Amino acid sequence: MGKKTASSADAPESAGSTFTSEVAGVASRIRAGVVGRGQSITSGYSATEAEQTASNLISVYWRFMPLIFTGGIVIALCSGLQPSAIAIGLMGCAIFVTLFGTKLRQFSARPDLDGVRRGAIAAIAVALPMFLFGVGMGAWAYQGGEARIDILAGFVFVIALTSMAQSYQRLQLLLIHLPGWAGLEVYVHSLAGLVMLAALVPISIFADRIQIRHQRLRFRAKEARYRAQRFAEQILRDFEDTGQGWFWETDARGNLTYLSPAICEMFFKPFSEIAGKHINTLFDQGANSRDRERSLAFHLTSR
Repeated sequence: MGKKTASSADAPESAGSTFTSEVAGVASRIRAGVVGRGQSITSGYSATEAEQTASNLISVYWRFMPLIFTGGIVIALCSGLQPSAIAIGLMGCAIFVTLFGTKLRQFSARPDLDGVRRGAIAAIAVALPMFLFGVGMGAWAYQGGEARIDILAGFVFVIALTSMAQSYQRLQLLLIHLPGWAGLEVYVHSLAGLVMLAALVPISIFADRIQIRHQRLRFRAKEARYRAQRFAEQILRDFEDTGQGWFWETDARGNLTYLSPAICEMFFKPFSEIAGKHINTLFDQGANSRDRERSLAFHLTSR
């Protein structure tokens, strides 16, 4: 059951109509996108989005780095080609920088950092290890003047598979695909790869813009629902504090799940002791308890 109102004895209907009109006014302001005196419901978007991006960007992508590294190494080992010393050194550097990324993740959460510094930290923590590992995979695959297509294709497949698992994240193309493929091109020097790498940059930027737009729409809708809930709670609180009436809420069995604090004070009990009891226990039904209980149940059902 929804929250019900038992208004004071002075003006039960007028209090209920006042509350209904206040809720309708808040709903109209929410639908219009304006809160209070011209305050937009999306005025706090930029700061909130920047804070969420700074705290989640590195941690989200950093969790996928071990999967990419492990998948690339396993595929290369299955090819039967032994890694060169350069490949081992580059992959070791990539793993070291990735482990160091835990410190960078904590540093990126500082509120005094601007967007440029956060972007640089993300590039060091995510893009740099991917580039070093891509160069290492290219050095592993390109030995003796020939490139092992199976190793290169396997590494690209691992990157694509990992990106599919986090396709909802922003900047995945710029932080995962682009550095990995650029690292491969250091050794492979494929014309088709260079063309794809050049095309990936504008595609990544375009995809990021689309994701930003969708995130803003979702954030605005979420913030509008949150503000509507806050306004509704404030109206209920003001309605109770001004003494116009009181509220209760019951479940499907008629047991109390909410009761106004003023009524709890009348019983000299905290709500924790009243919660779960039937709503009929709130009323003094007198001698004719059975008839009064039936009338009360009928009244509550009709309300």
